[in-house]
This record gives sequence, structure tokens and C-alpha cells, in this order.
Amino acid sequence: HFDMAKLGEAHAACMRSVLAAIRDLFDVIVVDNTNIREWEWVNYAIVGTIGGYDVIVEEFIVETIAELKVCVDRNLHGVPPATVASMALAFEPH
Repeated sequence: HFDMAKLGEAHAACMRSVLAAIRDLFDVIVVDNTNIREWEWVNYAIVGTIGGYDVIVEEFIVETIAELKVCVDRNLHGVPPATVASMALAFEPH
């Protein structure tokens, strides 16, 4: 369940998981995070590149209300629909 007070902790745990996967030489590492703005994903790209990985950034751009509804419906963390909409509006294409 989404808890804004634990957001920094969640992001740190995600980075630790990626670093462990690099250390353990996983063939493929997928970072499934919000990554709305460049500063949110760029460190993953840096550590992946340093770790010898080819880094690919996939964008899922929300352009319609129907696509926004899919995001709201697939949300597993209880993020309120208005927050999901705000995130879609704040998205910075890479």
C-alpha cells in the first residue's frame, strides 16, 4: 500500500535491488519504478552502464483518458487516481 512517508525508503530499496542484481551478474535487469522525471531514472542508467549493461529506457506515455484509466486500474500500491493523473501530466519524455 502506498505510503508517501516511506517513498524515499522505497526508492532506496529499489536501487539496492538493482545494485545486487548487477553484483550477481543478472542477464537482464528491469527497473519498474515511476521514473516520471529524468533525475528519477538517470542513476539506474549510470550504474547499469558502469556495470557493463546496455541500458534501454522504455517510455509509456499516457495520452488519453482511457490510457489513464488503465494506469489507475493496474496500480497495485493504492495510489489515488488524482495522483496517477498528476504523474502522467508531469511526465518528462526521455
